[in-house]
Amino acid sequence: AGRTTSIAISPNCDKNNCRLWIGAAGGGIWRTDNALDKTPDWTYLSETFGINSVGSIALDPNDTTGNTIWVGTGEGNASADCVFGVGIYKSTDGGDTWTGPLGGSVFNGRAVATIAVKTGDPNTIYAGTTRAVNGMSSVIGGGTSILIPGAAMWGLYKSTDGGTNWALVHNGGVDLTGCDDPVAVAGNTTQCSPRGVRNVKIDPVDPLVVYASSFSRGVWRSPDEGTTWEQILVPMNATVTTDRAEIAITTLPPNNTTRMYVGVGHTGAGGQYSRLFRSDDVRTG
Repeated sequence: AGRTTSIAISPNCDKNNCRLWIGAAGGGIWRTDNALDKTPDWTYLSETFGINSVGSIALDPNDTTGNTIWVGTGEGNASADCVFGVGIYKSTDGGDTWTGPLGGSVFNGRAVATIAVKTGDPNTIYAGTTRAVNGMSSVIGGGTSILIPGAAMWGLYKSTDGGTNWALVHNGGVDLTGCDDPVAVAGNTTQCSPRGVRNVKIDPVDPLVVYASSFSRGVWRSPDEGTTWEQILVPMNATVTTDRAEIAITTLPPNNTTRMYVGVGHTGAGGQYSRLFRSDDVRTG
């Protein structure tokens, strides 16, 4: 099954019934209803998927039962052993049945590394994609992740109709200029991320504000649902294509400001090592 790439927990978790989903790099989707037990029981859910490579799991915040779940296929770590996916799957019964794959025209051949559903509007979904490998063998190499025939450009996509149609809205730059040539982008010669968008988050107070982190391009914020973007944290080293920012957000009382944690993974090249950052007013600061 490989490494566990994603996890989601029900908003209704308690000591008597705690539902938890995990996704594996090569093992599909699994669910337990007793996650707090010493030895949880697990059920395999993704038998109908077109591939077992999973990169992301997201619960719809508009469903208070916690049963609406979105799963992105393809491992989004953008390394030479991350297999691509076929699109996004959706379940409204906790994973017993699925619809999909959705967005095959833009996600097939890439990895869906991150998904976020807008609070107050379940039809608005963001999904970030990265490069991924077309097949695995005993010899691995990243080159096959760039020119996969028919694969769309990696980056942040947005749907406003529940996942039927998707549009590219961001890829680590102020706009999409230069983001249409995968060879040039992968070569890190443009403003766009050479490996793709790793995280997307919607602000918990203002759902018009969207945050995205990209390989080698730091963290960006959009105040208008992805129309315009500004960089709020620069990468440690934009010349290193594996420079990778992971983000998490929460609200702070009493003023409901938005706190963001950013963990930046780095190779140690040039004496630069992984670091953790925090901002306590990332929505407007």
